[in-house]
Amino acid sequence: MSLIPCAENCIHQQEGYCCLVQSGKVSCAGWEGNGCVYYISREKPSDGPSQTPPIGHT
Repeated sequence: MSLIPCAENCIHQQEGYCCLVQSGKVSCAGWEGNGCVYYISREKPSDGPSQTPPIGHT
């Protein structure tokens, strides 16, 4: 196992290191500037305002 320093907001980053166990699905996001083809953001993309009405309203 290699110690690969990582400071990205990625699901594989833990305590400053990449903890990817084995290579798998390659993300296109890695080619957009952060330099890692396995980068997957921890933040979910926003789909805008929730379409679910508040409880008690229909």
